[in-house]
This record gives sequence, C-alpha cells and structure tokens, in this order.
Amino acid sequence: MALSDVKCRNARPASKLLKLRKVGSTKDSFRSIAEEYVDKLKKEGRADRTITKVKWLLDFAYPTCGHKCIRDIDAATILAALRSVEVRGRYESARRLRSTIGSVFRYAIATARADTDPTSALRGALIRPIVTPRAAITDPKALGGLLRAIETFDGQPPTRAALRLMALLFPRPGELRAAEWGEFDFESSVWTIPE
Repeated sequence: MALSDVKCRNARPASKLLKLRKVGSTKDSFRSIAEEYVDKLKKEGRADRTITKVKWLLDFAYPTCGHKCIRDIDAATILAALRSVEVRGRYESARRLRSTIGSVFRYAIATARADTDPTSALRGALIRPIVTPRAAITDPKALGGLLRAIETFDGQPPTRAALRLMALLFPRPGELRAAEWGEFDFESSVWTIPE
C-alpha cells in the first residue's frame, strides 16, 4: 500500500464531514442556537424585559456571526462583532454582548454543537466602560435635611409615602412602584418583596 492510498482513504471521511457540516449549518448556525437559547430563557420564566435585552444584544452579533456555523466562529470573528458596538461608544453594551455570546456558546457546548467558548479569550480586549459614581448623602446632617424635605413635600400623598419608604428601606424604584398590599405584613413590620 502506497502513501497516496492512505491519503485518499483518509480524505474521503473528511470531505463527508465537511458536507455534513454544510448541510447542518442552518441548524447549527449561531443565530438558530441563539434563538434556542432565548427560548430556553423564556421557559425558565425570565422576565420579559430580560428576554428583550438579550434579543437586543444578539441583534448586534447577527450581522457578523448569525449565518455562520457555531463551530466555525473564532475569537476574531466575535471581536469584530464587539468592535462594531464599541465604535459607537457603547462600551457597556459591548461588554454585555460578549457575556451574552458566551452564554450562547456555553448552551451550544451543553447541547454538543460547539467544543469551546471563544469569548473567554476576549477578556480584557474591550474598552472598559467609565463608571460614574451616583450622588449619595453620606453626611448625617444632610440626611436629616432630606427627611425633613420629604415630610414637607407638597405633592401627592402616594408620592410622599413612596419617598418615605425609599429613604427608610432602600428598595429599588421598580420594586416599590410594583409593590402590592399583600406584600406588607403590618403586624410584624415586614415587607416581603417577591422574586
């Protein structure tokens, strides 16, 4: 047996594998797997707002990665998608997109359609967003002034009550806005915020 016979015999399975990869490319494209991942999040009961954010982020990746077989996507391809967001000055969105793409790849690995997560190689490759600290009252006298201002607030009574609760309990604004009477136990002075 000659060396050329061995090469020909080994080349056939590789060409079949390439054909199979091309046939399965729409099923194993980044976009189709990302859509499956979003469906999984919906079935897990994630908030509609979370699903909307994930879809919005993935829309940035589709022009670069959407049509490609997920196994053929490397770190450079993902970096190109991230740079297209970063160029617009949206550094935090680029960072979140990297995380979301990584989640899609981990889902693909779990479903045996990818071998590695190329986003792990991109740590530190993006421009870090500038974090601006939010205003906070740290002086006790200034806090007293705020509480007095809330007490003399001239607006609607529900607004004044909400401001009092915000100053005393420190909930997220959305949690307070969506609060229902059933969450409050006035006898034991407990507010149970549902998850």
